[in-house]
Amino acid sequence: MHLSDDVPPLDIPPTTAEVDPGRLRRLARRFEFDRTVFYVLSARAWQTLAGPITILLIATRLNEETRGYYYSFGSLLSVQSLFELNLGVVLVIAAGREWTQLRLDDHGRVAGDDHAADRVAALERFARRWYFAAAILCWLIVGGTGLWLFRDAPSGGLPAWVLTVTAASAMLVYLPGLFLLQGCRQVEAVNRNYLVQSICGSLAVWTFILAGTGLWAVAASWTVKVAWDAWLVRRVYAPFFRSLRERIPPSIDWISEIWPLQWRLALQSIATAAATSSFVLALFVLRGEVSSGRMGMTLSVLNMIMWGGLAWVQTRIPILAGYGRHNEREAYDRLFRRVSVSSMIAVTIASTAALLVIIGMRALNLTIADAFVETAAFALIAIATVTQHALNCLTIYSRTRQREPFVLPVVLLNLSIAGGVWLVAGRFGELGVSAVYAALSLAVGLPIWINVWRRERHDWNGSTTLQPAAAPLVGEAGLFEPPG
Repeated sequence: MHLSDDVPPLDIPPTTAEVDPGRLRRLARRFEFDRTVFYVLSARAWQTLAGPITILLIATRLNEETRGYYYSFGSLLSVQSLFELNLGVVLVIAAGREWTQLRLDDHGRVAGDDHAADRVAALERFARRWYFAAAILCWLIVGGTGLWLFRDAPSGGLPAWVLTVTAASAMLVYLPGLFLLQGCRQVEAVNRNYLVQSICGSLAVWTFILAGTGLWAVAASWTVKVAWDAWLVRRVYAPFFRSLRERIPPSIDWISEIWPLQWRLALQSIATAAATSSFVLALFVLRGEVSSGRMGMTLSVLNMIMWGGLAWVQTRIPILAGYGRHNEREAYDRLFRRVSVSSMIAVTIASTAALLVIIGMRALNLTIADAFVETAAFALIAIATVTQHALNCLTIYSRTRQREPFVLPVVLLNLSIAGGVWLVAGRFGELGVSAVYAALSLAVGLPIWINVWRRERHDWNGSTTLQPAAAPLVGEAGLFEPPG
């Protein structure tokens, strides 16, 4: 299964004017819209359609206290990424750089250059062990923290939390397989699985909420997710992973080959987790369950829009990494420009539309609007969402070339956001939290990111020699030693 440039079948009703399929394909290619993006956006579209239903059920079937715990469960689980220390990004980039010499044969096994296959096999073995240890630590530390933090949860809340954190920890076991598949150009299959996962997860949440099980709906959602991940890795791609594990690859020296890039990503991951978890948790601790529930619902909508927009860029990471390895600057810039502009347009339009929907619901006095933060706060978070999306795109530009110039900016910006949120949440509530998020993202983050990106692009375009990124991933040069 390889990335395809074909457009998924469109259900177009008959019209008096004849539709030119070739024109649709050309338009899709212009905006870098392929099946991979289709699956990602379909999953986001499903979440957009299912979201109001979920919100309605939460608003009508769960009391205010339970709603606060519902979103606080998710906020605490967001620190799950701390335990992998962002190894997943390393895996996608590393595998993508090797897959230029590899392919899947008719039996779903890895074929091609033996040296490249050995390097991918070495990555798989290392990552499998790393994530297994991370899963155990996550279950012990996050699970224990939740038992203390949610000790006053409604009846059945603590058992539901135990099952939820168990499923979330189990997902870490399958994450390295998913990351390797993405790096090996199986992005379409991974995102198709994600679409089915999203649909089944929503159905599970609805069923459990309607059944009156309260917080067990969260546990059901996570359990469904891990089941689909297990099916893809252990069943669908069993020949792929079996062919890697049959090899006797060279050992990876973590300190010299992976850590040079991973520690930079890990610092960013820790700072980002501190910021993203602060919005709901700060309001939960300082303002109560009701306020944290409104913030949780708002962020769930706008973050969904941002991650949907990133589909254009993230699904091209393996291709960009390949261009970066061979120093194909023009092809790299051309593809990056197309996908980043397309994604920015999509996120801006969708965020504006979400704000207009909130304004319309409040104008019609619909009670469902009360489940979100006030309109001014929603607008501020929408502005921050578009800005953060731009920052993500600019970060990917350097990261796929084995460079991490944004380490210090990411850490300082996110820690500033987290500190500001905790500082204002108690006194100014949701509006204060939203203002901190928007102001720091737009006034501080964007100028810094643009300046660093321009310098990076100028340095690369002005270089007349190959970057160290073209060096072998395993060997004396080191797996991810960043260019000097």
